[in-house]
Amino acid sequence: WGMGSMLHIMSLALSAAYHMNRTLVLPDVDRWWYAEETCVPRGFGCYFEPISGCRESDSSDVVSSEGLDFPKTYVPGKYARHGLLWWRSQVMRLIWRPLPWVRGELAAR
Repeated sequence: WGMGSMLHIMSLALSAAYHMNRTLVLPDVDRWWYAEETCVPRGFGCYFEPISGCRESDSSDVVSSEGLDFPKTYVPGKYARHGLLWWRSQVMRLIWRPLPWVRGELAAR
């Protein structure tokens, strides 16, 4: 899985959470394999701001996205006039928020 594919899946999960009026909670131990062994937390949170303040271990009411049947072209009704590309870009704004040290590394290059 490449980074674009993983971000795409996260955008679908965040859209599904929005549709179900739920909070997207990433697993405490995720599969973000780009994270280095020494990174804490090892996963998405190694490089990016958390998507929410909730953790998987904080609740027993966590719905798995495994096998979730959700349309890939979902756009909430109140935003439908903007279209799918606009909606996905808004979702990605919530996901793609690098930590300050990552922004510093990128700015230095």
